[in-house]
Amino acid sequence: MYNTVEHAAMVELLVEDVDIDALFAETLLALRDALSDANGETAVTHEVSLRSGDLSGLLVEWVNELIRLAEEDGFVPERIDKEWLDETSLRARVAGERGVPPAEIRDLSCRSVGLHQLDDGAWAARIKLDTARG
Repeated sequence: MYNTVEHAAMVELLVEDVDIDALFAETLLALRDALSDANGETAVTHEVSLRSGDLSGLLVEWVNELIRLAEEDGFVPERIDKEWLDETSLRARVAGERGVPPAEIRDLSCRSVGLHQLDDGAWAARIKLDTARG
């Protein structure tokens, strides 16, 4: 489950799911909705391999990689086929659509990520994204 909160020059994604795998998948969906409402021209997949020192850093890398793919390829993600996820690395295939016009992709950059495990074992993240266009 996720909620998007719009501020003047910031978008905040509040993401929660049953486990860390599901949280990464749900973050993809939240970011997809924040990036663009437009559809692409061609279905494509991207192989993604990321490393970081901890889960919070890995989530930052994940968000930044999805933003990079949107900016460079006009790619809006739709789903993740995870191959591997642990506390320091992620390897996955991300499916979505390419060819979304640059003007239709929101200019976002990751400001911060807060990640924590809830008492019931679920995971929650607060992702703050700066936006050049409100």
